[in-house]
Amino acid sequence: MVHSFSSHEFQRFAEEANFKHATTSPHYSQANGQTERYVQTVKKLIQKSDDPSKVFLDYRNTPLEGINLSPAQLHIGRRLKSSLPTRTELLKPKYTSPKKVLQRYKQRQASQEHYYNQNSGPKLKPLLQGQTVTIRHDGKIIPGTVVRRHNAPRSFIVETKEGRILRRNRRHLRPTSAEFQDNPQEPYSSGTHQFSKEQENSENISNQSSNLEISADNSVPEVACENADLSGTKTTRSGRNVKMPSKYDEYVCNPLNPVIVYV
Repeated sequence: MVHSFSSHEFQRFAEEANFKHATTSPHYSQANGQTERYVQTVKKLIQKSDDPSKVFLDYRNTPLEGINLSPAQLHIGRRLKSSLPTRTELLKPKYTSPKKVLQRYKQRQASQEHYYNQNSGPKLKPLLQGQTVTIRHDGKIIPGTVVRRHNAPRSFIVETKEGRILRRNRRHLRPTSAEFQDNPQEPYSSGTHQFSKEQENSENISNQSSNLEISADNSVPEVACENADLSGTKTTRSGRNVKMPSKYDEYVCNPLNPVIVYV
């Protein structure tokens, strides 16, 4: 159903019917918020009502916020007769200027934009052609390059490192100065003896542990210290006394230069 709106047949139908078909960025339903809000409202009305036809009749008679006209008045110029008692004068058609309706609609949108921008964070800067970015795609962050800017607001055409062309909203793109390699080298290669940082760290730890002294009873780890403070109390630079917890009574600790012996 979704792909039918991006087909050549639908594009030809839009040209014949003389209307503009504007699409939103994939995976960014917020750009189509008015439609998403309407679908959510209809679903809740169906779930909460035993008679959907009556609920939709009352919904069409309910004035819209900021416009003060119901959907029925905008469509046919009068209220609909329902089970609620209504005066005859209110059911008569009444002309409303489309310019006034459009003006109220724009005022409502401006008010919503004002309150939304207060907590939406700073405005994102536009991206340049050829700029390196990270792309949020299928729950992952992948590198890519900006190809061009799309006709829709805050929408860009990007290309991944695999050569795939995607369209994403500015929220899904983050500029970066990092350089990405197509075929990064593996941390270890047999024959060349290349090691990763984790292997080097583990080797250093093993070398250090081999030089440590092991206690005679082979049961309790001991801390070999230089200039150890046996009182168990340390004074900070601010003059506060810090007492060593009781669980460290079996240890001899020096907070300046501790060397732990593992048994």
